[in-house]
Order: sequence, then structure tokens, then C-alpha cells
Amino acid sequence: MTSPVGVARPRPDAPPKVRGATRYAADRPRRGLLHARLVLATHAHARIVAIDAAAALETPGVVAVLSAADLPIKAKAWDRSTLPLARSEVVFAGQPIALVIAESDAAASDAAELVNVRLEALPVVLDAEAAMDPASPLAWQERGAASDEAGSDAQTHAGVGGGEDESIEAEELSANVVGRSRYWDGDVVGVLAGANVVREGRFTTSWIHQGYLEPQASTAWIDDDGTLVVESATQSLFETRNGVAKALGLPQRRVKAIAAPLGGAFGGKWPLLDTLSAAAAHKLR
Repeated sequence: MTSPVGVARPRPDAPPKVRGATRYAADRPRRGLLHARLVLATHAHARIVAIDAAAALETPGVVAVLSAADLPIKAKAWDRSTLPLARSEVVFAGQPIALVIAESDAAASDAAELVNVRLEALPVVLDAEAAMDPASPLAWQERGAASDEAGSDAQTHAGVGGGEDESIEAEELSANVVGRSRYWDGDVVGVLAGANVVREGRFTTSWIHQGYLEPQASTAWIDDDGTLVVESATQSLFETRNGVAKALGLPQRRVKAIAAPLGGAFGGKWPLLDTLSAAAAHKLR
């Protein structure tokens, strides 16, 4: 029997991609499809004072302008899946605040520019190390207040691997720190003590992001049998289904996820817009 190892094989998806015939998540038409555009935050940290969508709603073809209060999300959590739109506080520049839905992409884009969001600037925390200082302003005041009401803070979320380490509990950190872990394996102290040379230093690394060509895209609709269908550029099919079901308070059997062909991902195409598109479809059904 000839082994397939080391034998060049043509990629089955190569011909349609080379011909430009592959239909990615944003290229797959559906009857009655509506288009959506995000209204993004212009501040790195701010309180949302008001959202005025009157001018946007007067744009021909606009169906709705949704804010966080309009979304039928049931889950209570602090991740992007359950908070796809900023609720009362912006915590990073470019955070989605509102969703404009229209009959065409052009109408949605034009109307998104007409949504007037009034923001009240809050202290910005730009350095991760400075954010850990107990005197640092909170990077997310709403979350900090919720933690206080629950009677917990960052100090109760520590995790230690490799053995007990009381110093991790004694270390005073800001409530910006939501979790701590310290790991070691073997007799680290003994090995260092017996080493001929010990080199100490501070090591840092830069931010990186996957450089895929295809942007994030997600489409959602309600099937005739009532199933909520989400088709998106995702690398995690079950995570998409489970996350949408949890956020909207639906049984998993009522949510169907479809993974469209990917135009690059490299680990970056995890569910990001799926809850938002699903919530909008559920709201407007």
C-alpha cells in the first residue's frame, strides 16, 4: 500500500477560490436580507449619556436602530457575546454602541453616520501594569460596581498552579484585575540556587493580531420552523451555537450554526458578531 505521507495533494477548495467562485460569509445572498452597520465609540472610556437615532430613522430604507436595551439578551455576563453593544459605559475605542439595520448596505452606512451618541469622558487606563495599581482608576466602572454588589473583588479570583503560594493572596491589586495565576514546576528555588549563572530581566512582547483579509461577518434569520439560524465566518461552530443559545436564553436545539468558507482566520474568527446578528433577527422577526 502506497503511503499518502509526503505526496503532494491538490487542495479541494483551491479551484473555486482561484476562480473567485467561493462565496464567503458576506457574499451569500438570502431572500429579504437586511443589512446592518455598527455605530462605534469615539472614546476609549466614557459614559453613554444619550443615543439620538431620529435622523438615522428618517433615512430611506432604514428599518431600525437598536441599542443594548433593545436586544433580547437574557444571559448576565461581561463578555462580548452577552454584551455585543455597550450598555451604559464604553470601555474601548471602537466599541459598538448601536446597530443600524436597513434594506441596503448603503442606507445602513449612511444612517450610521447620523446616529448622535452623546458621551461623557471617563478616566482612561492605557497601561496594563499601571491598571494593576490599587490607586488606578477602574477601566470598567459598571463591572466594578457589579462586583462590589456581589460581595466579591479581584482578590477572590486568584488561581495558583503547582502548589500553594500565600503571597498571591497577600499581593494588593486594583479591582481591574479579574484573575491571577502563578505556575511553577519542580524545585525552582533550588535549581536557581545551584546554578553557576542566574540571569534576571524583564521581558515584554508586542501586541499582535491575525492578518486575515476577510472581515468578521454574520447573518441570522428565523427558519419556517422557528429555528434561529446563524451563518458566519467562524472557526468554532459549536461555540457559536452554544453562545447564541445561552445569550438569548434559547435551548440549543432551537439554534443552528453554519460555518461559511473562511477568507483567512489564523485563530481570530471566534464568535464576535453572532450574538448581535442573532439578537437583531430575533428582535425584528
